[in-house]
Amino acid sequence: MKLYSLYYYIIFYLALLISSNIFSEDNLDLPPKIKQVKPIHLQNYKSFTLQNGLKVYIIENHKLPTVSFFMYLNYLPNLEPNKSGLGEITAKLIKQGARKKTKYEIDEELDFMGTDLNIDNNVVFANALSKYSEKTLEIISDILLSPNFDENEYPDLFFNIEPF
Repeated sequence: MKLYSLYYYIIFYLALLISSNIFSEDNLDLPPKIKQVKPIHLQNYKSFTLQNGLKVYIIENHKLPTVSFFMYLNYLPNLEPNKSGLGEITAKLIKQGARKKTKYEIDEELDFMGTDLNIDNNVVFANALSKYSEKTLEIISDILLSPNFDENEYPDLFFNIEPF
């Protein structure tokens, strides 16, 4: 008797599962229904261009005592197919230090200030406490304007590059 009731439960469950898939509104064969898109409201921002052509956008938010720097480098690696990986190599080497400081000294300063600095193929991002904004910018400019490309790092760097 228990075996028959188990079969009934299984058949009922399968029927329920099949019917819910047939009559569900999420039919993957149909395109999704268009919903009303909510508008995006950005905060007021200031923008200006420096004498060297660098475009600067400032968005102020005084809720936290932090400042974020975001620099987008106008570099499109897909336009240079014969130099594949050059941006990745440069981004990794540029973090190895600068003329004024070694990698260790830079890392120690950033850690002391609680600054998060990331350099990628065409993006430089830093997040720091407001009281260290000038020091953070000084370190970023030192790294970008006078990097120390250490030839001893080349073999390790080329060995660790991930293929596409």
